[in-house]
Amino acid sequence: MRHEADSCNTTRMARPRRFTEKIMARFQEGTLARVDTVLKPNEDHPSFVRRAVELETALRSREWYGKLAQSLLVGESEVEFCVKAIGAALERRRAALAQAEYVASREPLAREDVPRTEIIRTPKPPKRR
Repeated sequence: MRHEADSCNTTRMARPRRFTEKIMARFQEGTLARVDTVLKPNEDHPSFVRRAVELETALRSREWYGKLAQSLLVGESEVEFCVKAIGAALERRRAALAQAEYVASREPLAREDVPRTEIIRTPKPPKRR
């Protein structure tokens, strides 16, 4: 004999769709092959394109983006500039983190809840007049 709780007919609702807007795009020959070489494991083309659109939208929404074209060198594209700028920023970040790790390894942090990757800044000496 079944209990009333077992026979309870609960309806399950489907998940709401996350990606409802569609777009059709054509790419130059060889583009998808280049994308295939940089896809992360278990990443598909639509996920890659969504992320690329989010990145480009974030760049273009910055107030300095309009001035970007004025800063380009002759023959330099926005893509080349952004790739170089990101590479330079990563190198500066790595150097700062390496310095912070060096400092952190020599001096114990005052609080244990502060992450070791936090950049430790030393106070600047006062300017001479």
